[in-house]
Amino acid sequence: MFRKLTKRTALAAAGLLLAASAVFAASISSYATKSAPYAGADLLLGSDSAATNATKNFSLTNLASFFLAAPTTSGTATLGGRLVGGTANTLTAGATISLDPTLGSFYKVTLNQNSTMGAVTTGLAGQFFFFEVDENGTGGFTLTGGTGWSLPALTNTAAGSRNIYFCFMPTSAGVLCK
Repeated sequence: MFRKLTKRTALAAAGLLLAASAVFAASISSYATKSAPYAGADLLLGSDSAATNATKNFSLTNLASFFLAAPTTSGTATLGGRLVGGTANTLTAGATISLDPTLGSFYKVTLNQNSTMGAVTTGLAGQFFFFEVDENGTGGFTLTGGTGWSLPALTNTAAGSRNIYFCFMPTSAGVLCK
């Protein structure tokens, strides 16, 4: 619950929460450090979700500092950080294929033998991935899910390609694929 918001403050806060670019965040930072606060918009108030339901204060300066901070690698999803986009990470084909979710969201492997996906243990709950499975010129190899994977057996033709979209769910089935 927010109180005492002007249109400009609401747009500034919404922009920060929607992973605005660093340029936009920098403009919010300069907006937040102006010497004279904008009328009725110098403070954001929210209710705590704890049992106390205490009122919490959020200044634009603190919000800007939070979103301008360097991305963390502690397992917390960071807006604009490693879990949002990037180039494909090429995986090494083999009897077992290992996937490290901390490297990003896009992966690619070219099968040269029948393979099984190794267990994934370092992903963030709800983290989504895009995985391209290519076949070498021979084709006919299968990729099956290993421990914690919910993956149908995949067989491709020579030089074929399949795209898999999946979500990491560490507390249930592991990796759910579609």
